[in-house]
Amino acid sequence: TFALLGFYLSSFIKPAKSSYFLIFILSAASSATILFPAPVWFFFLGLARTFDPITLSLTVGLGSALGEISGYFLGRGIRVLGHVEERIDKRGLEHLVQRMKESAALWLFVLSFIPNPVADLGGIAAGLIRLSPSNFFFPVFFGKFLRFLILFYIGHQVF
Repeated sequence: TFALLGFYLSSFIKPAKSSYFLIFILSAASSATILFPAPVWFFFLGLARTFDPITLSLTVGLGSALGEISGYFLGRGIRVLGHVEERIDKRGLEHLVQRMKESAALWLFVLSFIPNPVADLGGIAAGLIRLSPSNFFFPVFFGKFLRFLILFYIGHQVF
């Protein structure tokens, strides 16, 4: 139904800077939900009919990746408030964190590429291991951008 709504509205909404800004805001807001997905990308799929798929993918991917930061900061907060270091063996924690950091970019990319609510857990885990914000953001952005690019090209061709 979201795709049909987007398809219907695409006859009224024309690509413009203000349209992309609203799409960015909606994408960021829908991705800021943690463990309760709001699949508005179906709506954007309907808009792919009249919007440029590359620009639409960049806009939705950027907004969506920024929205995922909420899970990342939740993980950072859990670590600070929960005094995680005090409750876990330091040597074991340091080894585990180092191993996770080595493959974090790949896992974040994969979790972001595949549409699923588990991606929020990846953001929380990235915050828990104190992954830098840029090392979190870029794999998430590229995973989401690639996913949306494929979907919106299909939507552009089908609709």
